[in-house]
Amino acid sequence: MTTRISSSNAIGRGKGKRCRSGCWTCREAGYKCDEAKPFCGRCVRLKRSCQGYGLRLKWRHHKESRSKIDPRPPPNHAFHDAQLPAENNATQSIIASSYTDFANSSPSLALPASPGLSISGNSVIDSIATPTGFQSCELPSTISIVPLGEDSPPRSGSEISFQPDNCPEKEQSCAVQLEPAFWASYLCLDDYRLLHHFNTVVSTLLSITPNGNPFQKHFVSMALQKGPLQSVILSVAASHLSAVLPHKDTGVITDKHHRFAIQSLSSALVDPVERLSDTTLAAILMLQIRRQFVDHVVEADDCHLSAARELIQLRGGPSAMSASCSKFLLGLFNYHDILGSIAHSRAPFIFKQHGYDTISSLLGEASSILHIASGISVLQPMKNGTMKASEADIQSLVQTLELQLETWRVPAEAAEDADVANTAAAYQAAASIYLFRVAYNIGAPHPRTLHRVHICLDALSKVPVTSPLVSMHVWPLFTGGCEAVDPQDRQFAIHRFDEMYNHRGMYSLIRVREAMETVWKCKDLEGGDNRPDLMIKLGCLEALGYLGLSVDLV
Repeated sequence: MTTRISSSNAIGRGKGKRCRSGCWTCREAGYKCDEAKPFCGRCVRLKRSCQGYGLRLKWRHHKESRSKIDPRPPPNHAFHDAQLPAENNATQSIIASSYTDFANSSPSLALPASPGLSISGNSVIDSIATPTGFQSCELPSTISIVPLGEDSPPRSGSEISFQPDNCPEKEQSCAVQLEPAFWASYLCLDDYRLLHHFNTVVSTLLSITPNGNPFQKHFVSMALQKGPLQSVILSVAASHLSAVLPHKDTGVITDKHHRFAIQSLSSALVDPVERLSDTTLAAILMLQIRRQFVDHVVEADDCHLSAARELIQLRGGPSAMSASCSKFLLGLFNYHDILGSIAHSRAPFIFKQHGYDTISSLLGEASSILHIASGISVLQPMKNGTMKASEADIQSLVQTLELQLETWRVPAEAAEDADVANTAAAYQAAASIYLFRVAYNIGAPHPRTLHRVHICLDALSKVPVTSPLVSMHVWPLFTGGCEAVDPQDRQFAIHRFDEMYNHRGMYSLIRVREAMETVWKCKDLEGGDNRPDLMIKLGCLEALGYLGLSVDLV
C-alpha cells in the first residue's frame, strides 16, 4: 500500500521555497517551514535545534550600505556619522568590559581616530555638523563648560566656551553658538515625549526642592546632545512610564535606550577628553539612579559608584570639582556613596569632609546627619577587622559619633519648615539606630533602639507622602521599620512604602518593603517573645546577608 504525501506537508530543497516567515532554522537553511509552535515539525523530525520565531537582533557595520529595496528614507549622515565610533573601535567588546578596569588604565592609551576629530599640535580640529554641512572649528586642547553667572547677559541658543590650559589674566575663549533645535534634532517624537516626561515628572521625584531643581538645570541641558546621558535618561523615563502607565512595548524601549547608553558610554570612556567631562560622570550616576526605576537589578551593587569614584579621582579628586555642575555631581555621588556604604557594610569610597560640603545644597539640613552616618560606616570595617585599628581608636570614634548625634539639633531657620524638621529628626534617629548596631551590636527590642524607632517613625508619619522630601525617606523608613516590633509600627511602615510607590512609581520601593518584611520573619524566627536576646543581636542587613540578599536604600 502506497501512502501519498500531500504537497502542503512535503519538505525538500526542491519542493520548498525560502520564506520570510517561519522559524529561523528553516529560514537560514532555505526550507519551507510548517510554522508549528513552539517548535516547527521539520526541526522536531530532524532533531535539530529550532531557533523559534521571535525577533532577532543583528549587528551591522555603520558604513554598510542599505538594501536597494529599503523603503525608508536615507539618514542624515551629517548628524549620524559625527556620533559613530571609529571603524576599528571594538565597541561590542568594550560593552562587556568593566568601567573600573578601564578607569585604572593608562591615560596615554593609544586611541583610534574618530570621524570628524583630528589632533593637530596643542589644538583639536573638530568638524561640527550643521544643517548646511560641516564647518571646521579649531579648539584649544583643554575643553570645559563655563557656567554663566547671574550677571551674565542672556545669550541666544546654547553657548559652549572652550578655555585653554594656560589662560592669561584676561579670559580667552572661543564660543560656538548652536541653536537648541540643532542639539535636539536627534530625537524622534517618542524620545521627545520621554525627555519631556523626565523633565516634568521624573526629575521632581529625584529632587527635594520644588523650585530650582538641579536635575532640570544640569541634566536636561546636557541631555539635549546625543550620547550616553541622553540615552540613560530616556531609559529611566521609559522605565517610570512602565510603572505608572504599563504598555507592552515599554520594556523594549527601555532596553533599547539602556543598551545604547552602555555602548556610547564605553566609547566616551575611551576618549581622554570625554571621560573627564561632566556629561560622562552624569551618565554613570544616572545609571546608578536607574536602579530605582527598574523592576529587576542585574548589575553588581557598587559597579557604577566604583566607576564614578575612578572618574572623580582622574579629575583630581573632590577639591578639583569647583564648577556648579561638578559640585552637584559630587554631592549626588556622595549621597549615593554614603547610603551605599550603609546598605553594603563598607566604608565610603571618598571620605573627605571638604567633599561632603556639596551635599548641603542637595539634602539641606539632613546632610550633617549623613556626615555622621559616613563616620559610622568607617567604624564598620574597624569593628569587623577588615580595617586595622586599635581598640582605643575604636572607642574614641564611638564616643565622638555618639556625642555628635546626641548634641545635634535642627537649626532654628530650618525648624520653621515642619517637613524639613521632621525629616532631619528621622535621619537623626536612624543614624542612632545604625550606631547602636555597629558599635554595640544591639537592636530591638532593646529600650535604646525602640525609643529611636518610635521617634523615627513618628517623624516620618508627620511628613505628607506628596512632599518632595519623601525622596530621602527610604533609609530612615527601612531602618526604623526593620527594628519595629509593635504591630502598628510595622503596619505603618508597610503602608508608607505602598503609598510612596503609588505616588512615585519606583520599583525599588517594592524591593525595600519586601526586604523589610523578610527581616521581620528572620527576627521573629530567631528570637520572638521567648528569646529577645537573640533578636537583639540579629542585624537587619546581617539577616539579609544570610539569605544572599541586598537592598538599595535610596
